[in-house]
Amino acid sequence: MEETLDPALLKPIEKVARFLETGDDSFLTAFAKKGVVIIENFEPHIFEGDDAVERWSKVIKSWHIKPLNLVHTFGEIHDLNVGEDLAFVSLATHWTGLRGGNPFKEDGGWAFVLVKEESEWKVRGYGWAVIHDEEG
Repeated sequence: MEETLDPALLKPIEKVARFLETGDDSFLTAFAKKGVVIIENFEPHIFEGDDAVERWSKVIKSWHIKPLNLVHTFGEIHDLNVGEDLAFVSLATHWTGLRGGNPFKEDGGWAFVLVKEESEWKVRGYGWAVIHDEEG
């Protein structure tokens, strides 16, 4: 039986994906107020500390000086554990877009730790792992 994700849990994850697609700072409300750790496949690979989101978002926004045409789709949920104020979710994610002006497709797994802040789920941390990358 395939697990389904509560829309309240998906909301901050969707905001992170939309920030990656657009560079729009309004989506950064997805992140927790403190203790955020982001693990990425681009340098410096680990973003942590009080300015983790700021440093990570600066890298993302630097990509948006050229057309990216980034589009994501979420796939299967591979792991889901939801407590009262803490949740873990791992889900397949597919990206398409432009890298250096060339089309690419990227499949990976996104693992999120979510915390509840003021009755709303927020991203406390995530790790991204590419499992397939294709140019053209």
